[in-house]
Amino acid sequence: MLKIKQYIVLKNENIFKYVGEKLRRDALEKEITRETFQQFERRIIQTITAIPRDYIDKVIESMTKRMDDIIRRNGQRLKY
Repeated sequence: MLKIKQYIVLKNENIFKYVGEKLRRDALEKEITRETFQQFERRIIQTITAIPRDYIDKVIESMTKRMDDIIRRNGQRLKY
């Protein structure tokens, strides 16, 4: 069930948002109220290394389109 929720978040195409949401969700599910820096660092590394390769590939592939969109908008921000 958690895998399905993760996939829905992955459609977002924002890796930082995905990692933040995953860390927040894990903290709630595991009832983490306090942790050391080392524990938090471990959770971050585990979360990042668990991102599916096809998702990372999709984000990389989208970069050309994003750059074209930024150029077309004269450097203005995009809604990604």
